[in-house]
Amino acid sequence: MEKQSGVMETSFWVLGHRVDVLSYLFRFFTIFVPDAVCIEVLASDPRYPQRVYGYQEMFRLLQNQGLLTFFLLFLLIKLFFLKEKFGYPAQPY
Repeated sequence: MEKQSGVMETSFWVLGHRVDVLSYLFRFFTIFVPDAVCIEVLASDPRYPQRVYGYQEMFRLLQNQGLLTFFLLFLLIKLFFLKEKFGYPAQPY
């Protein structure tokens, strides 16, 4: 089965980690992460700046393993625009 593409969003990442479904996610999807989501997931809690949450550590580990693909959101929008206007593929090759 070919993996589908999926875009990660912050609240899904946090909740997906808590209910332990992220491991299944990587079996079926190639995950793309907008830069803004990366910044938000890895941001420290101002009330507890020394605390590291489990979802942050898992994000760092997967990032270091190359399982997360990062992109700037405006580039993705540009790709969809090109597909709509000129019929180019939405995914870069």
